[in-house]
Amino acid sequence: MKSDEERAGRRSDSELQHAVINSLCWLFEDGSTDIAVSVVRGRVTLLGRVQYPSQRPAAEDSARALYGVTDVIDQLVVAPTRRLASQETDHRISVNGAAAS
Repeated sequence: MKSDEERAGRRSDSELQHAVINSLCWLFEDGSTDIAVSVVRGRVTLLGRVQYPSQRPAAEDSARALYGVTDVIDQLVVAPTRRLASQETDHRISVNGAAAS
């Protein structure tokens, strides 16, 4: 049976969350961020740390551009961090604070 979101042609919050995470992983493949993503009724919250000021609007724009996102709440702070090894990057962009796989 289809969910209300599927019947209305919208992405579920879970689908949106995964889409935002994938977008951020691609955008910040250099490991310069530590971002948690949560989604409630299409509203995306980005919480965490970015290394450069330009990364805040880039993360917000990346999430906002996805189909089904109704709003983006940017709770990111700019704080220089040590550079992460590339294999650690995917684990630093996370789902509700838990590492993405």
